Amino acid sequence: MRSAPRPLAILALALFAWTCADAAHAQGMIIVGGPPVPSPRSASVPAPALALALQDHRIEVKIVDQVAHTRIVQNWRNDTDVDQEAIYLFPVPKGAAIGNFAIAVGAQTLETRLLAADEARRIYEDIVRRRQDPALLEFVGRDLIQARVYPVPARGEQRIEIAYSQAIPMDQGLCRYVAGLTLTGFHPAPLRALSVSVDLSSAHQVKTVYSPSHPVAVHRLSDQHVHASFELAGGTSDRDFELYFGLSDEAMGLHALTWRQPGEDGYFLMMLAPRFEIAESELLERDVVFVLDTSGSMEGDKIRQARAALAYCLRSLSPRDRFNVLSFNTAVQGFANAMTPASPENVARGVAFTAGLAAHGGTNIQAALRTALALLDDPDRARQVVFLSDGLPTIGETDMPAIEREVALANAKGARLYVFGVGNDVNTHFLDRLAVKNRGLSDYVRESENIEAKVAAFFTKLSSPVLGDVKVSVPDAHAYDFYPPDMPDLFRGAQLLVFGRYRGKGKLSVTVKGRLEGREQAYVFQQAFPEIDLGNPFLPRIWASQKIGWLLDEIRLHGRSRELVDEVIALSRKHGIMTEYTSFLIDEDGTVAPDRLRTAALDNFRRAFEVQNGDWAISQCQNGWAYKNNDNVAALNVYLNQVGQSQRLDRVRSVGSKVFYRRGAQWVDVEALGLTAGEVVDNFSARYFDLTENEKDFNLYQSLGGEVIVKQGDRVIHCK
Repeated sequence: MRSAPRPLAILALALFAWTCADAAHAQGMIIVGGPPVPSPRSASVPAPALALALQDHRIEVKIVDQVAHTRIVQNWRNDTDVDQEAIYLFPVPKGAAIGNFAIAVGAQTLETRLLAADEARRIYEDIVRRRQDPALLEFVGRDLIQARVYPVPARGEQRIEIAYSQAIPMDQGLCRYVAGLTLTGFHPAPLRALSVSVDLSSAHQVKTVYSPSHPVAVHRLSDQHVHASFELAGGTSDRDFELYFGLSDEAMGLHALTWRQPGEDGYFLMMLAPRFEIAESELLERDVVFVLDTSGSMEGDKIRQARAALAYCLRSLSPRDRFNVLSFNTAVQGFANAMTPASPENVARGVAFTAGLAAHGGTNIQAALRTALALLDDPDRARQVVFLSDGLPTIGETDMPAIEREVALANAKGARLYVFGVGNDVNTHFLDRLAVKNRGLSDYVRESENIEAKVAAFFTKLSSPVLGDVKVSVPDAHAYDFYPPDMPDLFRGAQLLVFGRYRGKGKLSVTVKGRLEGREQAYVFQQAFPEIDLGNPFLPRIWASQKIGWLLDEIRLHGRSRELVDEVIALSRKHGIMTEYTSFLIDEDGTVAPDRLRTAALDNFRRAFEVQNGDWAISQCQNGWAYKNNDNVAALNVYLNQVGQSQRLDRVRSVGSKVFYRRGAQWVDVEALGLTAGEVVDNFSARYFDLTENEKDFNLYQSLGGEVIVKQGDRVIHCK
């Protein structure tokens, strides 16, 4: 017989944030224990005793012509010996107008009730007072949907589904969808499954798709249909899922986000994307030279996988392309004496040539690259060199800086050099510099990875160039600090993200220039660069992550300097972006000693510059790209876990536009470091709740919990 239910639980779930600029973070929790919860009108909520465990959190979204239909599926576990009945609370963000809202437990659709903001505030604040836990403060000021859930079975799980629809507004062709994934406050333990899937379709072309919050995979099905997804097993999320998408029927689409506080220079992100459905005749014609290391160290699985990868690349060439294949060891052997049209017959011959390559001899990198670049004689075509090697130069010129200089001189026509280092014995600094100086990319295939799969996936992205020699300028905005500083070529199905700072203001022209079939092509867009824009507080942090990535590469590849180290430290401290070189910014007591920091940073950067081979060196290259792709937390986590210091990440939090550091029992706003508090407030006092209601974003900062020291305008307030 099923046991009698315990008194009502409180199931407080904020599972999405509205698409307005000031949407708060979304969180979710179940709290159980205490006497039954009375009518919300009495604003009397019991002090709960125990939290149930969230097991899975899945969000499925279908967006059709700016109308989003969201379905959320969660599994909650009740580890008590009795069934639980719960009150389900769904905070509605300010200005939200959701429709078709429904909560289902199994086959039962629950009855829901909408509570206005004033009534909801009393419930939020009473829960906060009784729990002595400010986590729900971030929802203050919003309406509330309430429902009763029964049962959450004893020693079992309950599946809960939420569904709703909403219209997504558009500003200058750009739309923003947000779904609640901020779970760490209530659910720090890893979940079994955490995922977001977005199916996006429109009558207009979907040009740009970007998430500043999570590393999404974007799959373009057509100009009007895109799928974006994020999935994490055995993890959690400390931020909401945000997805921006731009709609435009032009051949080239540009959408921008800005952030600017009064009296300061602004930040921008420009997203540039061509249409997806492009005729072959509109793509740049290509010359591609594949250069494969066949020295003795490539023998075995390496050469077999490399041959298979090369065969895939050859078969994916367009008939409008031309190609050649060079193998090199002690000498260089070519498939043909000149570039060869990629006809079916020639491709088959190239595949047969590749299949016959064997591994033996030394490694003559200088001769291989010099021969490859000499073949690229047509400046009106996109010129690409795909270079695979697993070792260091041992034949011919072996001085790596000399090889770099010679390659730069031989590459007067501006070919792109794409480098794959195979195995752990490569010199990452040498190969990275070759790629960077020749406007290409470098990547590495570790001993445990499959060469064929990695090279094939990368080459597919390079197969359809749309615009070469891309340059972006915004002269009237007085834009500066662009990242990336050298723009890559633009390919079909891809997009270019440009980060930077600006001083100007107004509706200004953005010019994008590039080369198309030997001719210069220019696109001009009108874009607003506001004097004040507080709608995208994540932009300074993402811009700083980009800049740190480039600075780290500069130090790693060309040597450290006091100025560069100081700049990395300053950006890391201001924006709360910890790297494996600056993770010591936060000590156990939260103090920051600049001289000691610089000394420790110099020691770490010295190792980064001196260690150029092996697994650690490969990680440095890949981590640089992680920072440039705003995935610095993942990169740093690997390092901190290796050295047993993963707890350091728990001492840095980004809330809105502010960064807080943990100092003992305190969370300190970086802008308040070294300042004396002008007002000390007791947590959960009348003054405390008055501030959460009347000071901008104060409730968000207090949701960190414990003692919080924050700078509000010219005042420093200490809540304790």
